[in-house]
Amino acid sequence: MYDELIDARNRQLRDEFVNSIKDRICALSSSYHGGDDCEFFREHAMGSFNICFFVQFFQCPKSSRDSDAVPDGDRWVVRVPLGPRLAMEPWEKVESEVTTMRLVKSRTTIPIPEVYFYSTACEPGPYGFASFMIMEYVPGKNLRDLGFKLNKRVEALPPIREKILVQVANIYADLTRLEFPAIGRLVPGDGDEPKIGRMPISLCMNQQELEVGGTLAMVREHAGGSTGITSTDAYVSLLLDIAQDLSEKSTAIYSNEKEAKRGLYFLDQFTRHVRGKWTADTVNSDLFVLMHGDMQNPANLLFDDYMNLLAVLYWEWAQTVPRKLFLPPIWLLGRPEHSLMLFYDDYIEKPAHFCLVLDEVEKQNYGEVSSLSRDWRLGPGRRRSCQQSLAVPNPN
Repeated sequence: MYDELIDARNRQLRDEFVNSIKDRICALSSSYHGGDDCEFFREHAMGSFNICFFVQFFQCPKSSRDSDAVPDGDRWVVRVPLGPRLAMEPWEKVESEVTTMRLVKSRTTIPIPEVYFYSTACEPGPYGFASFMIMEYVPGKNLRDLGFKLNKRVEALPPIREKILVQVANIYADLTRLEFPAIGRLVPGDGDEPKIGRMPISLCMNQQELEVGGTLAMVREHAGGSTGITSTDAYVSLLLDIAQDLSEKSTAIYSNEKEAKRGLYFLDQFTRHVRGKWTADTVNSDLFVLMHGDMQNPANLLFDDYMNLLAVLYWEWAQTVPRKLFLPPIWLLGRPEHSLMLFYDDYIEKPAHFCLVLDEVEKQNYGEVSSLSRDWRLGPGRRRSCQQSLAVPNPN
């Protein structure tokens, strides 16, 4: 649960920043397109951590076109990080995200917008901001725009639903084969080879750092001064310590003393279980897989009207994780994570079917089935394993 006062303050800072740069976006875009004139072709899109401006260029110079001409050339997306909403430096976010996107684009079949230009400057330039990305515009729609009722579940006719599942399975099958020797975020390495060069920071960690502080210091402590974490046990211990810290510091989690005592009790019981049996059942590996970081939000997938996947967006929270924390999309069920105990039988059914789809995709694409779907299967003795894995990154 977010602290509403802190969140409101950060939103105000965000809005002030956006208003200060909007008039300069076309000038920036033009400077990367040979000085060609451009205009906004749709309203800007305000996200939690970025603002996207949509520009289109004129093919003819101003001197040889009619005064009422409309843009008819290239369409770009100019994406600017919202510094007030980030616990990390905006340039770090851009560098890791661009590195991740280019790796995924070069080594997988996952559709990703082309990154044309980007800046990882630390100080504002002539346009009033330092870091940005200029990307290909993908004219797709997310599932909600296409009419799916995600607050209930992803409902569709069986052939359409299967088409969605196959394409999502392709994403997971490809990502699970991008392995690295530590848990963290990608940065450019030698040549075209990226490396783990920054500590992990998730969406939840970002919010907690903004609310109560100290979260990133805890990450550095568990990383032992290195840029990544090399043990599943150490990473899980970090997540549990962060949850405990939030419970002790935040004023937004519990509404009264009784609720606080109850919440702290169950958090303690969950922590004991994870540090004991759950961790004991987890295989420590020398390799960790790349995770999108916000795949639980179906708005990050763009489709055309025929349900062909056009793009997977917003890789800013991408990082490597232990395989046991590389989890299926909960939006297949259409319920929030905290409600899984109430609808657990329903939850079992959907990922179980998704696992069958994933197996077929892996056989077709790679000639073999990885351990991923086996890790997700919820057979006898494992009915709660996947649910517990979902809770570990954010047990509060």
